[in-house]
Amino acid sequence: MTDNLVKCHCCGADMCYEYHHTQYIQWMCFNCGYGSTSHMVQDSDFVKNSKESLPELIKDLEIVDEEGFVWYPSTINVPEKGILFPNGGNKDAWGWTVAPLVPIKEEEKARFPKNQTHRIDMNTMEHFSKENFASAVMKLNSL
Repeated sequence: MTDNLVKCHCCGADMCYEYHHTQYIQWMCFNCGYGSTSHMVQDSDFVKNSKESLPELIKDLEIVDEEGFVWYPSTINVPEKGILFPNGGNKDAWGWTVAPLVPIKEEEKARFPKNQTHRIDMNTMEHFSKENFASAVMKLNSL
């Protein structure tokens, strides 16, 4: 298993993390926020099956690179800290949202699954433009 920084297939920046596993390659660009894997080939059963559960916004933001790999905006979930995700009404009006996770209060516990200890704090989430993924990552890291 190896990993490197390579040129992103979506935005061209040299900030794309490439991870080589024994069974696949994974890419995650820290400039544009898009990610893919070597399993995500256009018109493959893997992509077709994955699309069945994707939100419409994510499907609309799909990018297919020159090699036929399908890329989607990333979601980053840091347990007990926060989540970064693409958010918006459509492909022309979207950006990144960072929302902290907060401990579930005793009086709230009945509303959540038994083992869940944290919830997303929708009151203090912050929004970033689609061009500012790196700033959103830095905010998530600072939570």
